[in-house]
Amino acid sequence: HRSRAMSRFRRGLVVAILAAIVHSLLNGGFLEWVTRRVSRHPNLGGPSWRATQWEDSMQRIARADKEAPTANWLFRAVSGLGHARETLDYPSGWGNTKHGINLADAGKELLQKHHLMLENGYLRLRDGSVMLAAYTPLPKCTAKHLDWWFAFCDTVEKFTWAHPEDHVFAQWSESGIPIRDRRPGWIFNKSLLLREFHSRDQGGNETSLQISFSSPSQYGVDDRALAAVGVGFWVFGRISIQHPAVGRVEIGHLSLQVRDGENGAELRTHIWLGQINLVSGYGPIVDIPANIIGNSWLLRTLLADEAAAARLLRHVKEEAACVAVSLPSLFLAENARGYFV
Repeated sequence: HRSRAMSRFRRGLVVAILAAIVHSLLNGGFLEWVTRRVSRHPNLGGPSWRATQWEDSMQRIARADKEAPTANWLFRAVSGLGHARETLDYPSGWGNTKHGINLADAGKELLQKHHLMLENGYLRLRDGSVMLAAYTPLPKCTAKHLDWWFAFCDTVEKFTWAHPEDHVFAQWSESGIPIRDRRPGWIFNKSLLLREFHSRDQGGNETSLQISFSSPSQYGVDDRALAAVGVGFWVFGRISIQHPAVGRVEIGHLSLQVRDGENGAELRTHIWLGQINLVSGYGPIVDIPANIIGNSWLLRTLLADEAAAARLLRHVKEEAACVAVSLPSLFLAENARGYFV
């Protein structure tokens, strides 16, 4: 009898201890910790966790601002990316072709004072090429801020601040000029070599690109008309890839336009894909036929599909959102040194 009683006592003691441990864990935040760990799983996570993460991130940024204005820019970019994925609208599906702007008309159409028919989205133009448009408010910024950003962004580390997840590598064609010697418009006639993903989390592949920037005047824009509509910064770029067999191939064009407003700046990004221009080492005998075939409606529709357009638009919108988070404080901190005026 004594042994049975002792056995029952031990079992009761074990049960009591286990109950106390479970009670302590549940009341001590263990359940909340498990919930957060589960919600971080890519197949189980949802907006609620991202919203909590963004709220926590903003509180940490506020504390960092008080301690050191230039603290942890990468963390700001990560927070901006999380906020973008929580709040931005990612259009899907082809837009109306009638709302498109041909590259040849961009210099005129993008100077309209009113909002364009397509501010966010992508569509296929009548010639088979694709046009993307992305509109991004830049609170507490001016056009000068973005002009300065391109002059300041001269390392891989800074490049990742514009998209911590998708950006891999970047190098300017002329990187030897000290930042303090760079002036507004420095980006014109410069080329940027870069490697990036277009929405890595959506299955986008790594892409190696070269963007050769130029002033709007090379695209038929009258510089005197910019101030009338509030355009303070505008740059165009030719997008090209390096093909291992034939050499450099231009595949499209880029427009970045910033207008100043009462509540900050407005960034309008436009990309045209499908304007093929082969610049090989084989001469016109190869280049001319290749360009005719490459610019055909059939090949354009095959190479630029909807999935690729959607991933690129998502990348562009997130990229601008990351920059918008850090740019006002970053410009203020760096410009206090007295350059880029």
